[in-house]
Amino acid sequence: MKAISELENIGYHFWIKEEGISYLHIGSMPDPEQVRPLLQQIKAAKSEAMAFLEQRPFTSKSKRRVIFPADYRGPFPSGTWQRMADGRFETLLCYDDLKEMLYWRDVVLADDAE
Repeated sequence: MKAISELENIGYHFWIKEEGISYLHIGSMPDPEQVRPLLQQIKAAKSEAMAFLEQRPFTSKSKRRVIFPADYRGPFPSGTWQRMADGRFETLLCYDDLKEMLYWRDVVLADDAE
């Protein structure tokens, strides 16, 4: 979907939550006059936007909502994590972030085994 792609090019990240589409902007804020019509396009075509987000691959450029258990002990390379009401951690990660987290998890587990 063109509106989502254009917004992602200027620092927005989109994901699907139970209540619909959520988004977050990282970096310096772009011109609201540029953003507002694109967000309106997404809202007007919500089902198309959700299908677009659900069908695209998980890559180094796209971020996905990932939930970790409350007892997760590794670092979060992304500054977009938050603790959920039930104690779990919710974060937005791209594929490379997730690979890095798995690397750090393996290091932490190896240190605990010694």
